Amino acid sequence: MIELLLFTKDHARIAELSVESDHVPRVGEIIDVSNLAPPKPTTFFVFDVDWIARDRKLVPRVHCRQWHEGDRRIELEQHGWI
Repeated sequence: MIELLLFTKDHARIAELSVESDHVPRVGEIIDVSNLAPPKPTTFFVFDVDWIARDRKLVPRVHCRQWHEGDRRIELEQHGWI
């Protein structure tokens, strides 16, 4: 299971979704959540991933910001990844 924390471009939290997955999106990936009880908007940019302990397991928490035709390199620079 992974948790998706979805934020607007202004960093206001839109939603928190729990998803069964073996794949953890990496920073810089763009994900579409339109099939997961979709909030509007549906396209998000992964800007951080952290891990939390829950029920004696580590659960990845993926922080995603609204994406609309931005520049991936600038986003990664603003968050200190490159």
